[in-house]
Amino acid sequence: MKMPCLIFAIFLLVTFVSCGNSKSDNKDDESDTGETVTDGDTYSTDTEPADTMPDDISDTEEPGEFTCRKDGDQEYSYLSFPDNDFTKYERCQAGCDQSTGKCKSWKDPYTGIVWSYLKLGEYNPHWDEAVSYCDNLSLDGYDDWSLPTVNDLRTLIINCPGTETGGECKIGEGDGLSCNSSDWTSACGGCGADNGTGIHNKFGRITTGDLVFWSSSIVSGSGTMAWVVNLSSAKIYNERTNWHSFVRCVRYSMNEAEKCEAAGGSWNEAENTCTKTTNCTDLPENAEWNGDDSYTQTFTGGIWNGEISTEFNEEAGICHFKCKENYFFNSNKCLNPCDSNPCDSLEAITDRTCVAYDYKQYSCGGKDPSSGLTWSAKAQQAMNWDNAGTYCGNLSEDGHTDWRLPTISELRTLIQNCSKNEMPNGSCAVNDPDCLALSCWTSETCGSCLDSNNKGPYSKFGDTDQSWWSSSNNTDDTNYAWIVDFYRGSVHRHKKTYDSFARCVRNAD
Repeated sequence: MKMPCLIFAIFLLVTFVSCGNSKSDNKDDESDTGETVTDGDTYSTDTEPADTMPDDISDTEEPGEFTCRKDGDQEYSYLSFPDNDFTKYERCQAGCDQSTGKCKSWKDPYTGIVWSYLKLGEYNPHWDEAVSYCDNLSLDGYDDWSLPTVNDLRTLIINCPGTETGGECKIGEGDGLSCNSSDWTSACGGCGADNGTGIHNKFGRITTGDLVFWSSSIVSGSGTMAWVVNLSSAKIYNERTNWHSFVRCVRYSMNEAEKCEAAGGSWNEAENTCTKTTNCTDLPENAEWNGDDSYTQTFTGGIWNGEISTEFNEEAGICHFKCKENYFFNSNKCLNPCDSNPCDSLEAITDRTCVAYDYKQYSCGGKDPSSGLTWSAKAQQAMNWDNAGTYCGNLSEDGHTDWRLPTISELRTLIQNCSKNEMPNGSCAVNDPDCLALSCWTSETCGSCLDSNNKGPYSKFGDTDQSWWSSSNNTDDTNYAWIVDFYRGSVHRHKKTYDSFARCVRNAD
């Protein structure tokens, strides 16, 4: 049989064509009582290629006798073709009818759809012939058979997530699906040839050729193209209606309420709707829901519609989440760099604390045992002297609110690896309150240590920014205040209107 190829056709003169089943009355409310269909709780597929039929079964002459045979524990329908001995025709999911030699109809326990035996070889029709064949089929005492929709055929696909029911491929009927050829994507391209293993469909595999089946679903905007499903590769595409494809007919053994219940939903008789409450999923660690954490889905066309994806959003909504306090969003994660305990490396500091500014920036605080002072984390932004004082006065950190801007003497206790500027024994005379005039400062006694062995870092907290505010005024000119340059380990004065960093201090408990 010629392998069908993917054809997209859009006829501009057609303004409206519906995408639907060929038979309107499927007797959905009919009871299963007396039905000769055999139910099954599981299905299996052949794991190795089965016996091979004639290469071009679409052109095979009228076949001969059907007979039931077993291969191990599995029943098959065997068929004799001209010039061939009996060969496997179909693997019977629900057993073989000894009176006809053909497979019994099988009801998929997961969908309630009843599938007829395979019509192959002696009947490989055009699309309109397939529709007529199923419409006129009388089998198992029922005459409400019809050609399956593309949705129905997709329920037979297994081991190919993109084209299984609810997969990324959006070809089909109902909410969220489309019969437009323009909506075909690579997700509809299946999962490759099964090499005769039958791993992509619930009925397994007999012939090593392609098993392409007609659906009743017409390509929107076209009267000459219909959707087909290749159950050998799980591929969905469209074909001209005058082409040849295989046929399985369907009937629906469940009414809508029963289908709803089987799908896990709740049926509303007054509104004829099937719904379920779905919980939002995939909440990242260290995140919390920001709004409703569940929503309602509707069951139509054999699938659950209206799925809502979880997303980060500071505005409340369905399945919206936000990061917990002190956590920051990045790449669908809520992160706090302090979780990795980065402050543990500060050997000169005890009772260490960590404050995160965003998902990767942080600052450490803690107690300096040599001075007995407790230090806050570094202020995130540089600021002028007045604002630095206000910042420390208003700071609430680590459960304390009695923070203040340090004096120059207190700030100098954080200097290390620059002996002349360290407290209390450094040669630099600038200190609070005894010597705050400019005459207390010289470049030799208070200047940079950057050129003397360059031992750094010069801050016990590892700070390398150039200027840090103290609360101590330069008594010669109160427009200036004393600062420490932790990049150089030096002491200087700085105009108060300039921006510098701040680290607040409090007396240890």
